[in-house]
Amino acid sequence: MPEKKHKLSVIIPVYNEENTVETLLEKVVNTSVGIPMEIIIVNDGSTDGSAAAIRNFLKNHSGKDPSRSFLYLEKENGGKGSALKAGIARSTGSLVIIQDADLEYDPADYVKCIRPIMEGKSKVVYGSREAENRNRFYSAPLFYLGGIVLSFWIDLLYNGTLTDEPTCYKTFDGDLIRSLEVEGEKFEWEVEVTCKLFRLGFSIMEVPVSYYPRKMDCGKKIRAKDGFQGLWTALKWRFKSVGEQKKLLAESKQGALFTSYTKMHTKAVWAVWSLLILACVLRLAYALPHMETALRTPGLEEKVYKENTMAIRKHFCNYSPEKKSVDHVEIRKAPLYRIFLSFFKYAGKNRMLIAELAGLFLSVLALYAVYAGASAVGGWKSGLWASGLYALSPLLIVAAFPNVPYWGMTLFLFLLSLQGCFLLRFLKTSLVVDLFFAAVAGALAALTDSRNLFWFIPVVLIIILCKNYTLRRKTEYILLLLLVNMVILFPALALNRSFCGAWRIDGESSDRLFLSAMLLSLKTDRANFDSNFRKAVKMTWEKSRKDASNGKVDAGTYFARRDKEMAKIIFRHPAEYCKLLFNKNVLVPFRADLYQKQEKYFTEKFAFLLKNPSKVFMPSVTILSYVVWLLTILGLSWFVLLDPFRNKSFSILVLVLVSAFYLLEAVSTSSIRNQISLLPFLLMTAGCGLAFFFECVKNSRKKSENN
Repeated sequence: MPEKKHKLSVIIPVYNEENTVETLLEKVVNTSVGIPMEIIIVNDGSTDGSAAAIRNFLKNHSGKDPSRSFLYLEKENGGKGSALKAGIARSTGSLVIIQDADLEYDPADYVKCIRPIMEGKSKVVYGSREAENRNRFYSAPLFYLGGIVLSFWIDLLYNGTLTDEPTCYKTFDGDLIRSLEVEGEKFEWEVEVTCKLFRLGFSIMEVPVSYYPRKMDCGKKIRAKDGFQGLWTALKWRFKSVGEQKKLLAESKQGALFTSYTKMHTKAVWAVWSLLILACVLRLAYALPHMETALRTPGLEEKVYKENTMAIRKHFCNYSPEKKSVDHVEIRKAPLYRIFLSFFKYAGKNRMLIAELAGLFLSVLALYAVYAGASAVGGWKSGLWASGLYALSPLLIVAAFPNVPYWGMTLFLFLLSLQGCFLLRFLKTSLVVDLFFAAVAGALAALTDSRNLFWFIPVVLIIILCKNYTLRRKTEYILLLLLVNMVILFPALALNRSFCGAWRIDGESSDRLFLSAMLLSLKTDRANFDSNFRKAVKMTWEKSRKDASNGKVDAGTYFARRDKEMAKIIFRHPAEYCKLLFNKNVLVPFRADLYQKQEKYFTEKFAFLLKNPSKVFMPSVTILSYVVWLLTILGLSWFVLLDPFRNKSFSILVLVLVSAFYLLEAVSTSSIRNQISLLPFLLMTAGCGLAFFFECVKNSRKKSENN
């Protein structure tokens, strides 16, 4: 659109700013934006000399420049929101920007704020103080913290990626902002506008702006209560109806265009809800045989429940090759799943079944985390692709099945999804709050499955290698990661240390390493397996027993020594070990054979519809499994070739580091845990790749049609 058709309306609310308002107006007038400017000054009942300063300025500047028009409004004091509403209602520009009457923001940034709207890239642009000046303290640490918390809260509620919601420089399409009906009269006006825009389907673009904060004693007016009011306003408008607002948009000058945004947003919302319902139905359907058996047999789960809620369990270490007897050491298991189960203590005889159903619904909630993570970096279409793959993946459906090998998996899956979601959000926004919650989710996942214990290592490497962060910022991020992990994990590690001398969450990671080394030994030197591998294990056990003062093997000593021997085996054959990781049990999807347990059940239930239901269900599962994985591979491949982040090297680095962490974990044959750990993050990444792939296909088709 040609620039001459645009006009910028600058809305300046003023309340007791006699020391700065005249200087600010001089800056605004002298700012070159390349289009006519309409300056609307709203005096919100100032009690100092602000009114005189404004009149003096207008007397000296009115009529001097035809490209600069002025409108001065006076009203009773009602708050910033009421002043903005009065100014916006009288504006006529195709672009509207908010400008405070202090000198914290530089009008020279107007051009950066209005350009995306003029170029048709967005209808709303916010000038972010965080986009370049990462997490810089403002007037005081509490102002900085309040802004970060408010931005994170709104992002969490509305699935946005704002880094600086409380910014002054909010820029709007003129027709859009004049069509919005806003209730807020004070500082909550800004939060309400942001939330309504998200609810109506408008994306908010951010551009970096400069910032020169002033102290409280220099006239800063916002207070802590305004921050709490903003948090409440965001929560309120997440659930309050915006139906009337949609009607107002439809009746505006650009009604058809604005309505298209709301319709697209509505479709996206319904699509997410449909995927959530589909995921729930598929997982419940798969769990029906177990549920029916448990309900027909009251108390069936009681023994299992008690075993899984025991604080201490005997954990298998190894057997003595000579005596053919089983030796044990006592070690605490990963505690979080048992804590989760303990909440169902008074749920009756089928409390284990109820707990498993709760875990099943957690796996459904994980779908939304996958959607939020993918959409944060690639848009809502990326989120739909990622969550669609999640909902239909047979592997993830099986993970929700309440059977012995999979206990605790749903909780682990939910935490992994949150971890991946907040990590991707952090890489997009660089908000320290996103990193904090990624670290919390990762540490809690480690308390569910110890394979996640060192998840922070690839994140630390990503932070170190990222060029966008200063050395100080990198140090702060890394220290935050280490501190969160220490605070959450240390109690469990300390309990194990005091109980059995092991700085471990549990002994499962050692068992996985043991099994991996055993498989590797069988593959590389089967003929000498007994004389080499078993001999090494036997010597480790005997040495640990010999060193024990009371004749009881110390778990910490034994695990450490055995791990060292197993690592030696792996390091002698690194190439073969990598081949072992990339076997069909780890990368190829589970096929219909996983569903054989359900074959009899499905045959009985659906015999009245089909003569042999298993011949329909089993091939369908196999086909679905391969379709999901082919789409995942396509998305990942396109991501690597032409990633949607438009920052290829860093995006691929993130993918490689996170993937390597889970793939290089010790494996144990075909355990579902070895396949599922990486899936949430891979699906988020694949969703971004698929959305970008089909966008490229669509654009290519349009070009060919135009030619």
